[in-house]
Amino acid sequence: MASPSLSTSHYGVRLNFKDSLFTMLMNFSGLQGRHLRIFVIEQPDNGGAHAIFFVKDLLLDPSNATVIIDGAVLVLSDKLYEQTRPFMASLSSQTFRNFKINEDELKLWKYMIPAYIGRCRQWENLPGCEYKVPNKVPLAYEHGKQVLCSCGNGKLPPDFITGIPKWEMVAKYSVRVAISPSFSAPFVEKIYDSSAMFTCPVCELEQVCGACGKKKGKNGQHLMVCARCRNAKYCSKACQTEDWKEQKQSCVSNS
Repeated sequence: MASPSLSTSHYGVRLNFKDSLFTMLMNFSGLQGRHLRIFVIEQPDNGGAHAIFFVKDLLLDPSNATVIIDGAVLVLSDKLYEQTRPFMASLSSQTFRNFKINEDELKLWKYMIPAYIGRCRQWENLPGCEYKVPNKVPLAYEHGKQVLCSCGNGKLPPDFITGIPKWEMVAKYSVRVAISPSFSAPFVEKIYDSSAMFTCPVCELEQVCGACGKKKGKNGQHLMVCARCRNAKYCSKACQTEDWKEQKQSCVSNS
């Protein structure tokens, strides 16, 4: 595939892209906001709507411990705008979610859509496939230009998308996609260090006597450790005896 040239921070682009995917998943599942099935990728400074996703189902992917959005995508071009105008006009703002993204995220979406198509395609590229001429995928990133080849247009299962007015007008130009969340890759971005969760200041405060708060035992010796749970610490036998009434409620054998 041809790689997009990104002008802003790669980290910012990936973060924005993942956020859009997350919102799509949350809205369709109904876990965030109202349940929606239609999602529009829009770049306000570059021609408006560029792609429309129609979601059918949210499927489990046990082998990768994730989920997959099963749906179709309509990637708009100058040629399709006029032919799909009645459908666009029929959409109510209450039936779809609009993603207003920047130019760099739009390039990334156009780069990823062919991959989402390739993951689930059951059709063969035709002899006259548009990809063969420029020998690159996607075909273009510019607004109004054709992004995908037309080999997979309309090749959807029967009754794949239902309940959307005038769907038949755009079904013949739509292609099936399998979209999943995007995860961190250690060779391109820093992975979150979860060990920080276990080295918080509160944990440091526990290295004191459980009764009097001293950090050292008698004559500067290390604190005594409860022989049963190995967690509670005391500066002396007297402090341990004093605190036992409280400590025994949480003291669990660690042997």
